[in-house]
Amino acid sequence: MVEGILNSNESQFIREILCYHKKKSLRSFRDYNENSFQTAIELILPSNCYISEMRLIVEKIPKYKYGFIDLFLCDISCGTFSAVIELKLFNLIGLLSGEMGRWVGNPPFKSLIDLDKKLQTESEEELLNRNYFYWSKEELKYKSIKVKKYIDNGKIQLNNYINILKKGDVSQNEVGVFDERINVGMGYSYMMGYLIVFLGTQRIIVKKTKYKKIDYYFSLKK
Repeated sequence: MVEGILNSNESQFIREILCYHKKKSLRSFRDYNENSFQTAIELILPSNCYISEMRLIVEKIPKYKYGFIDLFLCDISCGTFSAVIELKLFNLIGLLSGEMGRWVGNPPFKSLIDLDKKLQTESEEELLNRNYFYWSKEELKYKSIKVKKYIDNGKIQLNNYINILKKGDVSQNEVGVFDERINVGMGYSYMMGYLIVFLGTQRIIVKKTKYKKIDYYFSLKK
């Protein structure tokens, strides 16, 4: 079931995400964030095939460091396929600020409409070359970053999570899965990673990893 959602029916899955967002007013996208985007995707996915914020231990020395996968998909029964989904979102105000070269906290509504229309027709290369403003928690200020760099960082994070998952459960390794909602057993299975990037109100870019063969299988606890 999981493999069908993201592989053979991937385009249908993306269409459903876009259809969901088409029903929302543009004003609701001014400050739209990744938590809201994740909730939207959770409403579309079958509830018996995923968990959100799956907890990993990614480092154990010198002290525990946790990682949280946005969405982890697998079957309730012992499946041979699982998937990691990481989400990245570029909201309209951050993209408009990037276009202006400075943070614009309260832009005219028409400027957001015009920007969203441009985002829907630009090539992927043009989108990747855009600048984006975001709030830095570490520096307590707005900072600019290239969309491409932000996505590349997401791809690195996605691959790091998959490498941790390949180690299985933390009870058998120094790092690994540390989440009571998941069963981890010995046996061959396959895993893929998906980075789903949302820009504005109707533009999605999907980046995928190759299939990874691993020595464990995963299933959701009932």
